[in-house]
Amino acid sequence: MLQLVAGGYGVLVNDIPISSILEYALTDEPRKQDIERAQQLLREAGHDDGLNVKLAVSDVQARFIEIATVYKEQAAEAGIEVELDVRPADSYWDVVWLKEPFYVSAYIARPTDAMLALLYLSNADWNETNWRKPEWDALLTEARGTLDYDQRQALYQQAQNQLVEEGGHLVPYMVQTLAATRTNVADWIPSGTFYANFLTIDFTS
Repeated sequence: MLQLVAGGYGVLVNDIPISSILEYALTDEPRKQDIERAQQLLREAGHDDGLNVKLAVSDVQARFIEIATVYKEQAAEAGIEVELDVRPADSYWDVVWLKEPFYVSAYIARPTDAMLALLYLSNADWNETNWRKPEWDALLTEARGTLDYDQRQALYQQAQNQLVEEGGHLVPYMVQTLAATRTNVADWIPSGTFYANFLTIDFTS
């Protein structure tokens, strides 16, 4: 999917929209496709003859229809028949997003804590997978208040692992962004997001 849709310009992730290059992110290798396991899970869920789903999508944003098309082909290998429900671009964010049960969306990359809070806290405005677990909210709060760096990182990663194992997002990759500076700018470190870090920059004349 990364090759076909994004031309290889991205980083594979484990079904959460947080790249491994970000602080506190998971560093494990993304899980491989496992058709047999997917079929087994379908049978355990009572779908011995496969599963039919409808995926809402639009050309409201670049690559949405392409990623949905590739997903449709990949899911079919496991017995999941995906019907693409193409919607008008001018009403997609108002009519589909946060309302339909299965749809394509995308986010600008944010720091790990910001993304977790934006999408997964029980009272988050953009909680599109309906992930509402008070114990998870408490875990994120604990991570935010932990002063020891290693302990804080472990808590953030524990929170992400729960989302990987139990959450409702299907996130194959995060696309890469380009950054450039002039020759008189030194010590600038790309943040991995659209939010630039200017604290380390040194300007010369």
